[in-house]
Amino acid sequence: MDGTSARLLALAREIAPAYADTPEVVAVLVGGSAARGHADRWSDLELGIVWSAVPAEDARTAAATAAGAVDRRLYSDASLPETWEEDYVIDGVKVDVAHLAVDTVDRVVGDVTERSDPTLAKQVLVSTVRHGLALHGAALLARWQASASAYPDALVRTMVEQHLVFGPHWWLEMLAERDDLPYLYQLLCRVEHSVLGALLGLNRVYPPSASLKWAGWIAGELTVAPPDLSGRLKFVLRAEPRDGVDEARRLIEETVDLVEAHLPSFDTGPVRARLSAPPRPGTGTPSNPPARSTTPAG
Repeated sequence: MDGTSARLLALAREIAPAYADTPEVVAVLVGGSAARGHADRWSDLELGIVWSAVPAEDARTAAATAAGAVDRRLYSDASLPETWEEDYVIDGVKVDVAHLAVDTVDRVVGDVTERSDPTLAKQVLVSTVRHGLALHGAALLARWQASASAYPDALVRTMVEQHLVFGPHWWLEMLAERDDLPYLYQLLCRVEHSVLGALLGLNRVYPPSASLKWAGWIAGELTVAPPDLSGRLKFVLRAEPRDGVDEARRLIEETVDLVEAHLPSFDTGPVRARLSAPPRPGTGTPSNPPARSTTPAG
């Protein structure tokens, strides 16, 4: 574990008693990059506070006050229903706190590991449990981690189905040739998101964030992946536009190859047909137009 992660964990241990001493709190977990051991100077401390029932606002406020919270802010747009999120500052460090009831964690872990729910926000909670460190309620975390070790076959297929969706190769080439950079890089980011999403499923790895942040860490977790995936993802966005597009094409093709090799029951015919679809010459109108906003890659 790196030094920054260790310092964040030390702070978490100072904060934990303020929550653990609350009778309704059954577990205090450290998540995020600090728990995974690769925090950097930009990292905050992520805490999960698990309550025996829906946490009362005054109990959450009292615990934060006891922890020494400064500049506390509450959020109503939690990524998961029945989650209460807040952040505050302690000793100059931003602390992100998610409060959940124990039955919510039970249900979400079951949704993903037993019922193959592909919702990324739910998978993130399973990833947090899987890599989390318990400062209180270790037995409870151990039970969830035993469940989080599962990755159902149906979820592998669903993740591939949802993410192995790309527009025709010529569309990216056209944007590069036109030097239409804002739209081109928007689509290249969507391509990378789709490549990572399909590979996460193929490797049975739960994502650390719904936005697929920490792409380098994700790439390092994938044993079934194109060679030098992390470096090539960076190259796509750092290279000259045409070179980046060429590399994106190779990554797409290699990802489809891996799906065919490791999930042979999945029909990649429609994907390959779409990738190779030619433009309609002379009209500027695509014979197979790129997907709109509902499609994860362009």
